[in-house]
This record gives sequence, structure tokens and C-alpha cells, in this order.
Amino acid sequence: MDKTIIQTAFETLFGKTAQIYGIHHIGGGEINQNYKILSDFGVFFVKVQKIDGLPKLFEKEQLAIRIIRKTNSIAAVNPIGIVEVKNKKVFFLDFVESSPKSSNYWGDFGSAIAKMHQNSSNFFGFEEDNYLGTYLQKNKQANHWGSFFIKNRLMPAVKDAASKMLLGSNHLKSFEKFYELAEFIFTQEQPSLLHGNLWHHHVLTGLDGNAMLCNPSSYYGQREMDLAMTKMSSGFDKQFYEAYEAEFPLKADWEVRVDFCQMYYDLVNLNHYGLPYLSNIENRLNKWVK
Repeated sequence: MDKTIIQTAFETLFGKTAQIYGIHHIGGGEINQNYKILSDFGVFFVKVQKIDGLPKLFEKEQLAIRIIRKTNSIAAVNPIGIVEVKNKKVFFLDFVESSPKSSNYWGDFGSAIAKMHQNSSNFFGFEEDNYLGTYLQKNKQANHWGSFFIKNRLMPAVKDAASKMLLGSNHLKSFEKFYELAEFIFTQEQPSLLHGNLWHHHVLTGLDGNAMLCNPSSYYGQREMDLAMTKMSSGFDKQFYEAYEAEFPLKADWEVRVDFCQMYYDLVNLNHYGLPYLSNIENRLNKWVK
């Protein structure tokens, strides 16, 4: 990492020269490189965007974080600001030191997510499109979840996969029938504020031992979408779901619809990572479409 980029970013963001004591690379992936920066201004988590073609990536993430924080329902990382240096976007956030989980971590976490989901809107969607990872996520507002889900989630992802020759004509025919089910299988509820990418790598443990959210892809949607995402990995304890249920009870048949929610995430992964995710999609189609 070019230290001058960080130095210039500090000066641009804070308006004066900072003394930087250390720049520690702490990983990153396809999108960003991540650093822990020690300075006389404090300790920061800094993301440096390393790929082009994702306009306002950090700005959209920052907007989602701020909306979640305003709910006062669950902690989320504190965004400091975004600057551009040498054609690189640099995103400053407070650094969260990893801490041991509290004794009731999972119960408190489930209850907090349920409280976040009780924040609603007059529409499904969001004020702007955003990203799920690197995938552009459409958020055109709608009054009916089934319609929003098909037009903004399933159809665009299927179209993209077909254009990449990852789905064939037989898949497209099956999806036409899948859409018919998806439009009406969900119980109509008020839109909920979602994290949008709620898997265990996007949850930190704050100094108080409680869960803290990061990397959201937020919009107002059917709350089962977040819960379905948690079930795509083994990282969530049963106490999480029990506490959620106690705070904001789900419909008794919600787990029946997990396949429909997860279909979207599998389509995004198919578009991003390719054919290894096709079998998941085919299994869901075969289960629901005759």
C-alpha cells in the first residue's frame, strides 16, 4: 500500500496533517483491500477500492450503515467518510477491536435484528439501487413484495445468467413457473428494513460483547430474506432464531419460503462465481416446478 495515499486521504478528510504510526494490512478480497490505521487522530478501519466499474460503492454502503444506526435497534460500524485519492476511493470507519461474545450474545442479537426489522416504509425497495457484493441490486419501489421480488431480484439475475450462458432454455422455462409461485407464496407484511447481506462474516463483536453489523446491502423488503441468508451458513445459533421469534413472531410456515429467498442469493453467486452454483438452483427449481 502506498502510504502517501493514506496520508493524503487523511488530510483531505480531516483538513489537516495526521501523524500515521502504522498501516497494517488486514485482508481484503476481490473488491477492496482493508487496513488498520494507527494515527494521532485515532485508530481506523480503512477500505481501499481496488476495482473499477462499481460507481458509488462506498457511498451506498455508508448510506445503509447510517440508516441502520438511526434505528437505534442494533449497533453498526461507525462510518467516518469517503475520499478519492489517485483515482482510488478510500473509506474510513471506526476500527472495531474484536472482543469475546457476551453470555447472551445470540439472544440479544436475534432480538436486535427483530427490532431492526420493525422499522418500516411505505414501499418495498430503497431510495437508490445498491450492491450485493459487486452485483448491482435494483431497488425500484413497489407496493407488493412478490412483484418487487420478481422484477427487482429474480428476473434481472436470471437474465444476467442467461446472457453469460450459465442458464439454458430449459432453466428459463422453469423460472417462468417459479415466478408464478414466487409472486404469491409470501405472506404480505409491511416492508422491513433489511441488512440485505446478513451472513456471519458481516457481523462483528463490539467491545460490549454484542453483535455489530457491517457491510450492509440494505433495502426495505420481506424480512424472511435476511433470515434465509443466515441459514446459508452454519454460523447462527438456535438462540438467535428463538429470540427473534419472541420479539417479532414469524408466520408459522416461513421456512417453507426459504428456498425462494435463497434462490436470489444463489443466482447472484452463479453470476459471480459461475457453474458451481448451478446445482443449487436446479435443485430448487426441481423441488418447486413440475
